[in-house]
Amino acid sequence: MHPTATIVAVIEPLVLTTVLVRVLQAGHALAFTPDALVWHHHRADLPSLRRHVYGYGTGLSAFLAKHLADPATRTEVLRRIPRGLARLAAVPATTSRSLGERPPVRPGGLLLREFAGMAAGPARYVRARRAVSPSRIDVTGRDQAGGARATSGEGVPCG
Repeated sequence: MHPTATIVAVIEPLVLTTVLVRVLQAGHALAFTPDALVWHHHRADLPSLRRHVYGYGTGLSAFLAKHLADPATRTEVLRRIPRGLARLAAVPATTSRSLGERPPVRPGGLLLREFAGMAAGPARYVRARRAVSPSRIDVTGRDQAGGARATSGEGVPCG
């Protein structure tokens, strides 16, 4: 495994997504490494899982808001929305196929909770950006002066 791959393991998901997009925008390529190890935390209870999926929704829509607000990335994001929506619509069928004969366990309200996060994400992104001067935020979403961290409200960084 490449030495820099260990760095990726400690980066939060939205920051990682932002870094990967910046790498691609700069004209570089990403490499697939099948032997890479990924660790993630399974939520122990339903309230924790609900908070987690809310954070996914918030982070996704904050990320999209950031790139829709940027003239350099707006056109590319808009171009990709139809394909993204088609992939989103295919998730239930894909999930059912991957589960096979096993009965799916679907805790109630998770999808609605994620959509609620998506509705809140852009406003939380704007508030976070206003709270921290953009010139003080580095690529990790951390305030270079050691102060506040720009987040979307659910702990999702807005770098």
